[in-house]
Amino acid sequence: MRNVLSRSLIVLLLVLVVACAAQQTTPPSQSPTVDVTGSWQGSRTVAQAGTTAFSLTLQQTGEKVTGTAAWPRSVSGLGGTGGPLTGSVSGNTFSFTIPSENFRGEVVVTGNEMSGTLDGPFSYRITASRQR
Repeated sequence: MRNVLSRSLIVLLLVLVVACAAQQTTPPSQSPTVDVTGSWQGSRTVAQAGTTAFSLTLQQTGEKVTGTAAWPRSVSGLGGTGGPLTGSVSGNTFSFTIPSENFRGEVVVTGNEMSGTLDGPFSYRITASRQR
C-alpha cells in the first residue's frame, strides 16, 4: 500500500512540474512603447489587385485597442469595406483583427508611421501615417 501511495505522489509531482514548465514557455507581453490612438491614412498593396487606400480610427487604453478600418469596395465589387477592429500593442508592435472581413494584421509603429501586413483572403503589405 505504501508503495502505491509513493508512486501516486511521484506521478502527481511530475504532472505539476510539467504543467508549471508549460506555463513558463509563453513569452511575457511587453508594455506598450507607442500609442496608436488617432486617425491613420494609408495604402494596402496586394499582387492580385494593386494598391487601394484605407483608413484606421483607433483608440488605445493601456495595451488594448479598439476602432474601425475602412477601405473602398474593390473594382470587381467583391470584398468588403472594413469594419470594427480589436487589437493590442506590445512594445512598438500593433496586432489586430477585423472579424467582419476575416483579416488579421500586424504592424510596427515608429512615431506617426506604421507598416506591416494584413492577412486574410489576400495578404496585403500596408503602410499608414497618423493624421494631425
